[in-house]
Amino acid sequence: MLTNILLSLILATLVVIAKELWPIAKAQRLLLKKGREFAVGFGPASIEPGVTATFIAELTCDYDGERLIVPSSLANHFSVNDITVDEKSQVVSSNPIPAAAFSELAVGVNLGLKTAKKDSKIALKVANTSSTAQVFAAAMIGRSRDDAAGSRAKRQPEPVSGEAAAI
Repeated sequence: MLTNILLSLILATLVVIAKELWPIAKAQRLLLKKGREFAVGFGPASIEPGVTATFIAELTCDYDGERLIVPSSLANHFSVNDITVDEKSQVVSSNPIPAAAFSELAVGVNLGLKTAKKDSKIALKVANTSSTAQVFAAAMIGRSRDDAAGSRAKRQPEPVSGEAAAI
């Protein structure tokens, strides 16, 4: 009789644990189904002081941008003025964001960008806030929505436009 009670308690405990872990396991399975993780590059390119440059990545698959990474060795010289997906801004303010907010050491920087469809463009607009020319480079980490994704994104090594920045 005591054995039956102990078995019942153990079974009840396992059921409670399973109910708590099931949503976590389900969420992990959904993340795995979402697609492979890819990096999209921006730059490198030299940007003169006070100049804003726009880098454009043309995508070869549907892509959900999640995190922008600007190397901390470069970040203090730049601000991020805009991130666009198909010419639609993904930032909530017109104020520039210090690029250091996107360094590899930053936390809480999941962008959750709108899905960029195949053959669409992601644009990154940055300004050189230093008093000397600086090289800028960044990467965006995200997930493809295509199981067969993997071909290289078209790359533009130089900024496609430069204009005087209002710094």
